[in-house]
Amino acid sequence: MIDKNGKLFGKVSIVDLVVVIAVLIAAAGIYVRFFSVPDRTSASDTKFHYTLLAKSIRENSADALEKSIGQPFQLFENGTGDMGKLIRVEKTAAQSMIELSDGSVAAAEIPERCDVLLTFEITGKVSEKGYFSSALEDVSAGVFYNIKGKWCAVYGKVQKVWQ
Repeated sequence: MIDKNGKLFGKVSIVDLVVVIAVLIAAAGIYVRFFSVPDRTSASDTKFHYTLLAKSIRENSADALEKSIGQPFQLFENGTGDMGKLIRVEKTAAQSMIELSDGSVAAAEIPERCDVLLTFEITGKVSEKGYFSSALEDVSAGVFYNIKGKWCAVYGKVQKVWQ
């Protein structure tokens, strides 16, 4: 198979064969990277919901949020990214952990502050890759948003997304 001169079947050098295979693999990689068209995921316009938790906001802001039910909200940064219509506001007393005089730690209410869980309905893109607003903002659990409505703005973390 390989003779004493290092040629395969007496005609082709092993080194030449390895170089040709390496060039073919590199050419195939370049073609796939730069010239192939990725599979397009068709995303449809669908209504979906998400909840956003805003912690330790002023009670006046929570009251303004309740007044904003049914109103649209946008991204605060650019004011054009639709983040849906507010459909429900759930208020709870804001709490913080404090150290007591005996060294133990306990939860204590923060005066004039509350946590709010906001539920939004939004029409956006839904695909196997996730949920996206009409402005193509990724809406998924764990993402923080600074959003504003007609009467107030809040900063919160998305808790849950569903259809």
